[in-house]
Amino acid sequence: MIRDIISKVSLDYLIENRDQIAKQIEQQYREAVESDPALAGLVEVLDVNVLNFILPAQVTDAINRKVAAQQDAIRAQFERQRVEELARANYTRTVLAAMAEANATVTRAKAQAAQIALIADATRTAIGMLIKAAGANATEAARLAELYIYLSGLREVAQTGNVQIVAISGGAGQAIPVVPITR
Repeated sequence: MIRDIISKVSLDYLIENRDQIAKQIEQQYREAVESDPALAGLVEVLDVNVLNFILPAQVTDAINRKVAAQQDAIRAQFERQRVEELARANYTRTVLAAMAEANATVTRAKAQAAQIALIADATRTAIGMLIKAAGANATEAARLAELYIYLSGLREVAQTGNVQIVAISGGAGQAIPVVPITR
């Protein structure tokens, strides 16, 4: 009787609907007891409880393999998602770092351009003041501007501490050589 009921359903249905199968078995036992004249009134079926199904080893092995494959698939899916999240995080971190570096480069370039503009403006103002104070004509003004720029360049070189400046006075050329110091 039990085999008749169980053989009509799939294994998955049997496992998932154990209580329903137990009620069907209980109903068939009651009907069998009530229809048997030798048992009628003497035996009463109170309850049927299906505790366990003893399945053939092949079926149990197949179920175990299926469960293991499902767990492996879940683990693989989780690992794939984890790797994707790490890749997205690394991509985001790389993009943000590149954007920060680009912004820093632009900011440095703007600051350098502003500095150059300020120096050029200050140089122009200083040369204008020298020309005005000297009351120089156009030729003298050009020579004063040239000397101012030359001396400013020498001052920058001298501030590095790696050169000696030797000034030679007298003569028409008035050359001022710059001699690098080797250490």
